[in-house]
Amino acid sequence: MKTSINKISSLNLVRDKILKNYEKNWDYTETYNPPKEVDELGSEIRSIIIDEQDSLPVDFIIESLTKLGECPSILYDDDGHFAVGSNGYQSIPTDDDGEVLEIPTDDVSMGFYVEKEKWFPTIREALKFYLKD
Repeated sequence: MKTSINKISSLNLVRDKILKNYEKNWDYTETYNPPKEVDELGSEIRSIIIDEQDSLPVDFIIESLTKLGECPSILYDDDGHFAVGSNGYQSIPTDDDGEVLEIPTDDVSMGFYVEKEKWFPTIREALKFYLKD
């Protein structure tokens, strides 16, 4: 497990460095098209996560997926069931002039729709379904 965590963390650092370098030099008038290595590293990271998901900590998996641009959200239904979803609705906090705030000063409302087959008795089972889906 430690080896997989180190490998994923290392690959994420390399991927992040490539992305930051690209974005530092990116001309905003051009199409956003990062180097192919970004996607290749992302695919490799996700593949390791899928292969090692039973031994990796759930929080590490979720945090690693967010670094790939995914948005996994753990949901609980108050009846002992969990789901991991990524499709939902969120309010966008704005100031009095309608400008979007980088750091929300108000509560943010979120809503999700989850089909019944995506609910499981444990977070890990829900996460496994998410990774497979």
